[in-house]
Amino acid sequence: MKSRRRITVLVASENRLFRECLADRVGRDGRFRAVGTVSGADLLPQIKALRPEILLFDLDELGAAPESLLARIRSHRPTPRVLALLARGHDASFARILRYGASGAISKDETVGRMLRAMTAIAAGETWAPNKAIAQALSNLVEDARRFSSSTLTLRERQLLSLLGEGYRNKELAALLQIKEQTVKIHLHSLFRKLNVRTRVEAALKAAEA
Repeated sequence: MKSRRRITVLVASENRLFRECLADRVGRDGRFRAVGTVSGADLLPQIKALRPEILLFDLDELGAAPESLLARIRSHRPTPRVLALLARGHDASFARILRYGASGAISKDETVGRMLRAMTAIAAGETWAPNKAIAQALSNLVEDARRFSSSTLTLRERQLLSLLGEGYRNKELAALLQIKEQTVKIHLHSLFRKLNVRTRVEAALKAAEA
């Protein structure tokens, strides 16, 4: 019987003991394979060399202003999905990290099991953060999203973009716009490609930067 391919993970932290313990725990889960551990100084070269699918990003240990580093990480192809680890996570911190390109954020107060669930979710293209944090981030961006305009977007794509911040699911979007759910998926795929994002949360956040 052919074994299932494991998702590759790179662990980044300045704390060597922490990152090695974390990599060991991740590697013992059958869904993941830890390809290495790295400090901030070697992070970008190792992403290029190892091409991990997920980057466990120790936010507290990698500098006070990680936004520029996240932007540089996103410039790599293929781009790893980033799960940020925060010592004292709260809604504003989670929203800020999502804004700058992380696929998810989780407090270090959570269990290893929850962290593994978060990794599984972001590997599948989902966004992982507390519901309250996502709701807060998106509710503040609804009006900005509605003002977003681009000559490269179709009318339907602009309609979808303005609705993303309200948290509608694909089925609900289809009902609101009176189109098929599969058509919604096609438009969303085109919208995400044009905005260079991977999830509806990122799309709404991208709109606010325009």
